[in-house]
Amino acid sequence: MNHVLLEKAMGYPDGAAPEAVKAVIDEVLKLAGRHVRLEGGYVIIPPDAVKVGPDTIHCDSVDFSTGPVIAGQLKKAVALSLFVVTAGPGIEEWSRQLLAQGEYLKGFVVDAYGSEIVELGAERLAEGVQKKIAAEQWGMTNRFGPGYCGWPVAEQQKLFSLLPPGFCGIRLSPSALMVPLKSVSGLIGLGPSAERSGYVCSLCERTDCFRRRV
Repeated sequence: MNHVLLEKAMGYPDGAAPEAVKAVIDEVLKLAGRHVRLEGGYVIIPPDAVKVGPDTIHCDSVDFSTGPVIAGQLKKAVALSLFVVTAGPGIEEWSRQLLAQGEYLKGFVVDAYGSEIVELGAERLAEGVQKKIAAEQWGMTNRFGPGYCGWPVAEQQKLFSLLPPGFCGIRLSPSALMVPLKSVSGLIGLGPSAERSGYVCSLCERTDCFRRRV
């Protein structure tokens, strides 16, 4: 990850971060590799086990209540890739330690780093999925996960029921939050007509999503 990406993850326009923040970012970038254990994986659900409806997606043995935004984005998909990616527990433990020691700015920068590195890991995983399906001449949609675009977080339980137990060292809390916290999960639509497009923020009511375009 480079300096500019982390500044953007913290909400600063290009080059607009104060010098004190830039100095802390430099320090974090030098040390962060010691605290990250990036790991991810995916499974592909074939066409005979997938059906996309107006606001639900049937996937193998479960029905995801994704809502119309995500179902609409996946309407051209004939198969699905379910995925998880985690940065491991080290980065959040480092952030908590810094905050407990009163190093609030550095703790915040580390937290932002953890969020951004796991998203970059998910993008790399998506590239791996694309290579996997290249022989089929299929395309793929954007990534979508529980908690976004009207898809209830509680449906993490359904998603993880379709993955091997303890997949990539991630477990779910009783409230369906992933542990380690710096983890992402979701699905990607696959198929001959599937394609990636801009996230349809104008159709979504969530205002705190990191993908929202103002």
